[in-house]
Parts: sequence; C-alpha cells; structure tokens
Amino acid sequence: MKKLVSMYQKYMFRPILYKSVTRVSVVAVLMLLWDRYVSDGTFTMWQAPALLLGVVLLVLMAGIVR
Repeated sequence: MKKLVSMYQKYMFRPILYKSVTRVSVVAVLMLLWDRYVSDGTFTMWQAPALLLGVVLLVLMAGIVR
C-alpha cells in the first residue's frame, strides 16, 4: 500500500477519482441497460462469461488496474 501511495503525487488523486467515478458510472449504466432490455431474468451458462467480462471491464475502465 505504501508503494501505491508513493507512486502518485498529491495533485493526482482528484483527477484519478473523477476519471474512475465517470467510468464506473458509464459501465454501471450499460450493465443496467443490459439487465433491463436484453436479459430475460434467468442466469444461463452463456451469461457467466459475460458477467465476468463485465466485471473485468468495470475494473479496467475505472483505472484501478494498470
């Protein structure tokens, strides 16, 4: 954790936070639209990889993993 904090300067935290919140919001809206209009309410085997992909995209778009 100390290495992570030392990588970034103090002035970088606000832009990183804004970027992360924006990207998480976009992915959350996409996931909600998928649930509302595409999903039929049953969880099938082909949706499991899509769920994993959605989580990975959410994390990557948030900028949490570099």
